[in-house]
Amino acid sequence: MEDALHEKDELKMRVHSYISEVARIENIMLAKEKENREMLERFRMAHGESEDRELKLQHAEGLNNSIRLELLSSDTERRHLRETVGHQEREIQEVRLGGQCGWRKML
Repeated sequence: MEDALHEKDELKMRVHSYISEVARIENIMLAKEKENREMLERFRMAHGESEDRELKLQHAEGLNNSIRLELLSSDTERRHLRETVGHQEREIQEVRLGGQCGWRKML
């Protein structure tokens, strides 16, 4: 009878230990689930930010390309204007030289 009581007490202790261990494991699992949800939320936020940055980068690249084309166009126009000015300056010099020769002949 004493052995049976001792065995009963031992079983109660084992059950209590088992219940405590199950509760501890459940708490660990709940904490891990919470951690996983938080990590998933951070991942979603980071992914959203990454997509936003990618869109901003594409916009900036497009703007950069537009500015580069404008710059090339301006540079081409500037070269054309320099050529025109150079041509007109040569014409003016020719007219001046031609006019000076005419005045000298008259003197």
